[in-house]
Amino acid sequence: MEDFISLYTSDFIYNAGLVGFVRLLENTGAQKGEDYEIINNELRVSKKFLLSIDLAQAYIDTHIAVFAPNSAYTRLLNDEVDNIQKLTKIYIENENKDNKKKLDDRYNFLLGNSGLARASYITACAILQAKNINIDLKTECKKIKEIKDYEEKYKELLQLKEKLQDDFCKETFLMKDIMYSRINAIWSGKSFLNRANAKKDIKGIYYKDFVEGMGKYLKEPPKEKKSSRHCIVCDAVLAKPIDISFLNDSADDMARKKSAFWDYKPDAHLCPICAFVYSLAPLGFVPLERDMIFVNHNTDIDNLVSVNKNIIAAVNLRKDEQENVWYKIWNAVVQEILNQKVVLCDNIQVVVREKDQEKYNFNVIAKDILILLQECMKDIEKIGKKSIQLHPPEYFNVQDAVLRNIFNRNNQYNLLNSIIHYSLQENKQVGYLYNVLMIQQKMTGGDNMERAKANMFYVRKLYKEGQQLRGFFVSDRGGSADVDNKLRGLTFQLLNALQINDDNHFWQIILKTYAGYGRPVPSEFLEGFANSDVFQQLGYAYILGLKSNSKEMEKENSKIEGKK
Repeated sequence: MEDFISLYTSDFIYNAGLVGFVRLLENTGAQKGEDYEIINNELRVSKKFLLSIDLAQAYIDTHIAVFAPNSAYTRLLNDEVDNIQKLTKIYIENENKDNKKKLDDRYNFLLGNSGLARASYITACAILQAKNINIDLKTECKKIKEIKDYEEKYKELLQLKEKLQDDFCKETFLMKDIMYSRINAIWSGKSFLNRANAKKDIKGIYYKDFVEGMGKYLKEPPKEKKSSRHCIVCDAVLAKPIDISFLNDSADDMARKKSAFWDYKPDAHLCPICAFVYSLAPLGFVPLERDMIFVNHNTDIDNLVSVNKNIIAAVNLRKDEQENVWYKIWNAVVQEILNQKVVLCDNIQVVVREKDQEKYNFNVIAKDILILLQECMKDIEKIGKKSIQLHPPEYFNVQDAVLRNIFNRNNQYNLLNSIIHYSLQENKQVGYLYNVLMIQQKMTGGDNMERAKANMFYVRKLYKEGQQLRGFFVSDRGGSADVDNKLRGLTFQLLNALQINDDNHFWQIILKTYAGYGRPVPSEFLEGFANSDVFQQLGYAYILGLKSNSKEMEKENSKIEGKK
């Protein structure tokens, strides 16, 4: 028999499984170039290596290595117990009702149905009991709850923690967390995720359903017969077909519903190797709170692994940075893909598995969008962590909105108009909108188009003209508050003209304003009649200049970049 099996990129879940396979190989200490190798879109794995290791245990160990840091088990036994320790110390030093309530609340959470007494942990106890490890979590939690002395209570909690951190206990509880928070987002209804198997040994049932058949297949592949059926992914001959319906949103249960198949004969079956790869798919996804993300770049497996590893780093954020997480994800995706030493010739698919909605959300990034994103990243970064309440009580993330407009090929003008209106009503500074306008400029061609070169010059010039009119009002009125009141009405009128694309009305307002104060009308406004897009760009540039604050005005120098 051949020494290696060859696996090729396919659909996005299978590709996630290939990434998961690589992670499993790395976690088991497999040597790249010896035990496995990657050649473009092919993953070759040594049969000898696969048959020499405990694949079921490797599956468990790799999932724990990847997902344990953010698991409920880790949070409960580390963060929650640490919180209780601090609150216990505070209460002992100062016994009052407030401190007692805070401490009782933490105990009630930790020892309740959302904590250590959750249903999945109770079934874990049944698995442990079969291994002669007797832990009755319900009884243990109830006993600790009933203790009145808080020092004794905490000592009992530490003893329970020590029991739960026994190696096999830890493994079992962690896998219970991982299977219900991560694995069942991708596949379910089979092996340890079959309800009938909830109290069975996790490793044993996974071995039976995914590893045992694969081992037999590697040792002696079935021979082709006239009646042979073939794997829907790799076309291998099947000895015992495996139903693909364990993958979420893939197919109905083929044993129960055959009407979707020709002549009522289901043909969507898998070989043991492809089924094993699919079972590894959760390892290819990157966890983001309750959701999962996978970047599908199926021309090269090394790129697949690399870009998804970079996203792991991007989402490994402190809690106070979570509001900016999508910008960091897209930045990681774009930078990694564009930094590859290959020519971009395909679109990139970003898949989000939404846990609460129980569905996949697909975003396709075309090559031209990737290049545009690379050009815009500095401006996107300068927008910063801006979340505003356009429609209270919900907050609205500006970076996210800008990115969605880019991906959906929508212009940024409606976003500019809405936020400027908001800033006028709430008296907020929105200097970051200049960066949004620069992004829109790049979306319409940027410096790659001769017409846009002229536009870039006039955009910056009219932004400065808006600043100069504001400066005139500051010197004339003697205070920024009076200036804001005076300019608010003018800005509303100009915004309304821009919103309905009425360049004549916009021009009349400008003429009336400049004539009323005996100031010459900037000749650059004449460029605004070139077309509606130029009118929008120049109009918003001027309004943003009017809205700029003193710091932004000082920051601007006399140099206007670009060419006429």
